[in-house]
Amino acid sequence: MSVIIGCHGFGDCLWSLIAAKYVWKVNPDVKVLLSTRKEIFEPLLYAVRPFLKFPIEQIPEELMQNNGLLTDISPLAPYASLKDEIAIVWPDGLFKHPYRFNWEKYHVHPQTLVSTRLLKRRWNPTRAIYIGMVTSTPEYRYADIPGLIREVALALPDYEIHYPDVKQWAGKELNLGDFDQMFPSNVFIHKNPVHKEQIDIQSKCCFGIYIDNGPSHVAYHLGQPRILLDHRMGQQAWPWIARWRETTFESVTPYLTPNIVAQLAKTNIQVPQSCLVPRNELAMRIAKYEELDWGQNLILKWS
Repeated sequence: MSVIIGCHGFGDCLWSLIAAKYVWKVNPDVKVLLSTRKEIFEPLLYAVRPFLKFPIEQIPEELMQNNGLLTDISPLAPYASLKDEIAIVWPDGLFKHPYRFNWEKYHVHPQTLVSTRLLKRRWNPTRAIYIGMVTSTPEYRYADIPGLIREVALALPDYEIHYPDVKQWAGKELNLGDFDQMFPSNVFIHKNPVHKEQIDIQSKCCFGIYIDNGPSHVAYHLGQPRILLDHRMGQQAWPWIARWRETTFESVTPYLTPNIVAQLAKTNIQVPQSCLVPRNELAMRIAKYEELDWGQNLILKWS
């Protein structure tokens, strides 16, 4: 049997499920053990279970809390035979540690793995936009989430705007803004949401605006076009890109005003071809108040 170990948050765990998918194509005798907490495991399992045929089980978060399994796999004994082929999919290791996933054996490549989307069959887009800005990491936070919700709602009044008002995550109390204020009538604030239900809502949204968080990874796997307010933009980001970013194509600087983000979302939705242009380049054009003639900019040969 092949045993794939995943860990930590949504992004890491999804990496392990992708690896297991490619193993399963060669050897159906594979299972995944996810060393993560309940608030990650349950919605993730709910999202992927209809599309993956191998067993997926939760194991204690503590097993990989300090990455201890990388040097000693004996704590896995209650959950898997230590004689099995064991691979620990840990993005920070970049496939270099002793229990790395042997991608060459399964005829794939890191670029293939990161570009694989597991949830495309779940995506059923409607005229709705998901704003996924919840984080317990202070440096990832967007400065004005209520203002962003308002601007997007006003820019796209024919679309539903969904925002999950999560008050606690990763054991931390969150205060991300005042979401009890009056918003436009097309805004839906989900108070203390059930995370499985949010997967369903997110799956019905045709577009999303995110920071670097679990819902942003889910959106990528759905195939949902995104704006990613990326705190790594403009920094020496190569190590982070290699570990965490499915793509930088949808990344923009997190210092854009709510109005600019809303205008970018409006452009991407109303002119779908604009999604084929890197988001940050387009955002910079919009920020300069440039009028964009898409027939001319993209040299459309068929009107």
